[in-house]
Amino acid sequence: MPINKPLTLIALAAALSACAHNSPWQQTEATLEDVQDMGDGTYAYRLRYNVTRSRAVNADGDAISGPIEQVAFGVSSRPLEGQTLNIKYHVDEPVVYQLLEPVQAAPKAAAHDYTGYYFAAWPCASCMQIDTWVQINRVGDKDFIVMEQVYRAEENLYAEDKGQLRWNADKSVADFAVDQVTYHFAPDNGVLQTLDSEGKVSPLYTLHKLEAYAAQGVQLLLEPKTLRQQPPGFSADVLINHQFQQPGGYQSLSAQLAVNCQAATYTLSDIERYAGRLSSGDPVSGASSAAGKAEAGSVFAQLAEQHCSQ
Repeated sequence: MPINKPLTLIALAAALSACAHNSPWQQTEATLEDVQDMGDGTYAYRLRYNVTRSRAVNADGDAISGPIEQVAFGVSSRPLEGQTLNIKYHVDEPVVYQLLEPVQAAPKAAAHDYTGYYFAAWPCASCMQIDTWVQINRVGDKDFIVMEQVYRAEENLYAEDKGQLRWNADKSVADFAVDQVTYHFAPDNGVLQTLDSEGKVSPLYTLHKLEAYAAQGVQLLLEPKTLRQQPPGFSADVLINHQFQQPGGYQSLSAQLAVNCQAATYTLSDIERYAGRLSSGDPVSGASSAAGKAEAGSVFAQLAEQHCSQ
């Protein structure tokens, strides 16, 4: 009896579709975030993913769709933060997942790659948090540090300390003495680890490197992890400092920045202004949005040049 090939192929396709539909696994993409050095030669990271096809429900009977966050420990090489990975999760137990590709390791730091700006929100016993910025500059064969901190409370108090870094013999740890306190910093591939008195990494005090732009009395800082593609451009959360107080009485602002690469324009939204540097001091009222041209030589033009070609 001759085989009816078209009918056979249709039946095979239907069978495969049914098998795929009944599979307990569903593929999705996950984002690797928050890489931490555990201080024992290994690293940990957080994996975030959505489970839109999960069949699981929570205690209230509502469908679980995510995002789900998982923490992985015992990784021998520092993972590249921000990478996207293909994974599959179990539709009935979406916390159960499997990687479908290897985790990409972060590139090794180049010489003096530790210079630049770093940021972290440090814990505080008497305030909400201590926003901490550290800038490391290399002059000749010496490294100098500026530490700026804002104690997040009703008054948003600002403090600044400056000095020279004192490196250990193999130049892996640098000490910075402030009054009766000595900080021990260890640069490592875009992060600035803070060590305790026993030389162990304090994860809550790890600072992450920022992108920093400066021109015409204006400084713009942003955390790379907040960068988002937004055709025909991109957006990011930014902090802008002015060298002097501006009309209206503010010196700094935080905002959501959107850059249009084609039109060479920018828009600031959700603006919060402050009387002092780095969102310190009293809040200052003003318009919640602003827009303009990314004029040549401005921090917005520098930022566009860096990211519009990517």
